[in-house]
Amino acid sequence: MRPLAILALALAGCSAMQPEPVVREAVRMVSIHVASSPPNTVIEYNNEVVGVAPCVIKVPATPDGRWQSFQWVHVLRASMTDYSDWEAKEYNAGAPVPEHVVFRLPDAQRKYMAMQRAMR
Repeated sequence: MRPLAILALALAGCSAMQPEPVVREAVRMVSIHVASSPPNTVIEYNNEVVGVAPCVIKVPATPDGRWQSFQWVHVLRASMTDYSDWEAKEYNAGAPVPEHVVFRLPDAQRKYMAMQRAMR
């Protein structure tokens, strides 16, 4: 009977030592419509290219449409393909995810307009 008592204590001790399950936020993907002036700028989300403006990108969000808290800051950036001009927008975790984002790259816009005039 003694070996059964030891086995029972050992098993009870093991179940008490298991770690608590990690509680994670529920994730849903939210769409953001991204536009830029000039068009055809490269769009990045947290240093990964996700499209060319105008485009729709999907980002992870909480069920109520806020930025996930798995990182403190979420960064959207638009840049010309040669990185001669760029603009970044930063969003804190917990802030609402915008439905629309517009980037304005003034130097690139001037070059784009000059190129359009030259083509006429």
